[in-house]
Amino acid sequence: MEQISSRQRPFINEPIEPPQWLDLWAIGIYDLRLKSNIFWGLTPIEFHALIQRHIAAERRRDSRTALICAVLANIHRDPKRQPFTIDDFMPGNKPSSEPQELLEHIRAWNRMMGGKETRRT
Repeated sequence: MEQISSRQRPFINEPIEPPQWLDLWAIGIYDLRLKSNIFWGLTPIEFHALIQRHIAAERRRDSRTALICAVLANIHRDPKRQPFTIDDFMPGNKPSSEPQELLEHIRAWNRMMGGKETRRT
């Protein structure tokens, strides 16, 4: 079963607090689309299993979108550069902190979208 990692948490520096019942109810009703009586009938272990399945399904959907993004970016990338991978486009994955590499990603997206590069002097 896929576990959410610290790398996938959007606000990694925020302290992790235990969820409140209202938060769990909102996840069950809104994210998992459970009826209220079904939610309240679940054991914590069953609810946790449903959340893990939901996370895995979202990750699969994200990977499909990331695949399309990687293909499009590779079509327009400089052949001298490393090919993009699915991980480069997965939500929650930390982008490179190297300024030159980030600039290359921005330039690739700009070219892919038909933009023109202008430089300020």
